[in-house]
Amino acid sequence: MVPIIIYTFNIGNVRHHLDDTFQNNIGVDKKSAEFNDFISKQQSRETESFGDYKNKELSSEGKHYGIDYGVPEDTKVKAVTPGTVTRTFDNEYGGKVLQIAENNGQYHQWYMHLNKYKVKVGDKVKPGDVIALSGNTGKQTTGPHIHFQRMKNGVGNKYAEDPKPFIDKLPDKEHSIYEL
Repeated sequence: MVPIIIYTFNIGNVRHHLDDTFQNNIGVDKKSAEFNDFISKQQSRETESFGDYKNKELSSEGKHYGIDYGVPEDTKVKAVTPGTVTRTFDNEYGGKVLQIAENNGQYHQWYMHLNKYKVKVGDKVKPGDVIALSGNTGKQTTGPHIHFQRMKNGVGNKYAEDPKPFIDKLPDKEHSIYEL
């Protein structure tokens, strides 16, 4: 006589174990993917801050009127405030530029070095709306990135303010500007 052993299990527990053990379709296990996403949101991609700079390699100096974030080309660029798209234009140094007037009537924003606009002049935007794809356009670029500039009571470099305090108050800080 051969004893028969009957084993019962909860399929939910097996499935949970499989999800945590086996790799997802991009070759990273679920826990690692969640951890990597968490870490990437904690790390800044800031490559150039607002203010005066000196470039020893190029023997140049000047002022940087916004903050640059190094992101891959065609990264989704998002509106950070409610506003209206007031202008899109090509600039020799800033490349493709998108301008938004904030609803507060006091501030304007420039997003520079873009590859493609996803909105047009006159469009109303709200935080999180995808407004463009990042790029590497214009002569004054060090690689693919987004230049974010915020101006008070006017449009142009002479109205630029350091956007860092504003960005640090956004719900996802700099990650409110782009979506990787």
